[in-house]
Amino acid sequence: MKSINNRGVSLIELLVVLLIVSILSTVAAGVYVQEIQKAKIARARAEISTLEVAINRYFLDTGQYPPSSSSTTTLPINPDNPANGTGYLQIALRFGFPDPGGTSAWNGPYIEWDDNRLGTLSGNPITDSTEPSEILFLDPWFNEYTYISSNDYATLDGTELTTNPYSGVLGLETNFDYYNPNTFQIFSPGPNGTTSTGAGERGTEPDDLNNWEGTGL
Repeated sequence: MKSINNRGVSLIELLVVLLIVSILSTVAAGVYVQEIQKAKIARARAEISTLEVAINRYFLDTGQYPPSSSSTTTLPINPDNPANGTGYLQIALRFGFPDPGGTSAWNGPYIEWDDNRLGTLSGNPITDSTEPSEILFLDPWFNEYTYISSNDYATLDGTELTTNPYSGVLGLETNFDYYNPNTFQIFSPGPNGTTSTGAGERGTEPDDLNNWEGTGL
């Protein structure tokens, strides 16, 4: 009858096992992080589409697009030193302005949004004293979405076409300088939380997500 070898595990064998476990853990963690990132990107795209639908419903009812930008003043809408973001947009879609567009046609709310995904212009927590126009829709990375109505592209740095298809056509050059020339632009700065600061280039970095082209990871 053969005897059983009861020798212990050597230090080298133990180190090899630990190395294999470490490698597998690192690979698993990397895959997990990538999947989480992909899920957030998909969510941002879905939220941009949801915002588009809500904005167009608002337009159909009131005859105008919601106001661009954000401010520390709710009413009247403050055109001086406007901030980026979606402060006025979230009021328009969720609560409505008094008699929007000079009619009583507001028929919202047009969108539901998780209160935990709302933030302020200053980055501080929302309190009872926070002006509604300071409260912004946040993307899955808790950065602000930016919304600009076409009427405000020139003053709020709307994103410009890389090539104007109507260049040289009298009367059309200016109208078609921007993406979505007659509607609106929405973009998220994406996973890295930053976007180009060049004039007319915001929302166009490789990881940015927007409503005018298929960018994103």
